[in-house]
Amino acid sequence: MKKIILLLILNLTVVFAHNPFVHLEGFDSKSSNNKLIKDFNHVSFFANKGNSNAQFDLALMYLSGEGVKKDEKMAFKWIHKSARNNHLEAKFNMGLNFLYGRGVLKRKSLASYWFKLASKGGHLKARKFLAKM
Repeated sequence: MKKIILLLILNLTVVFAHNPFVHLEGFDSKSSNNKLIKDFNHVSFFANKGNSNAQFDLALMYLSGEGVKKDEKMAFKWIHKSARNNHLEAKFNMGLNFLYGRGVLKRKSLASYWFKLASKGGHLKARKFLAKM
């Protein structure tokens, strides 16, 4: 039983440590905004150092407007950097960006290219998108 509880605590710690969007409810908006700004600064620091996970997280922040002004072109820029650094989910998202024209012009050929790269890495959704194309 102690092992199970310890594993649950460790798993939760990893989830909270990795996800910059997790914040506790009950904060007033000023505290919550300060936390988002700190998260953005933290993620931005590591993204600029070349960390592919931070680059992808930063892209998601720009895409959703969490902690920063929503900007699809900046989101695309950071997803692209992350994908070039071999981030599997970023490769899949590059395909989505080109397929739907999110932050970039629609280009099916480039969508297909990125879906193929993600598929080679084992991304199941990318395989489904390729099959539909």
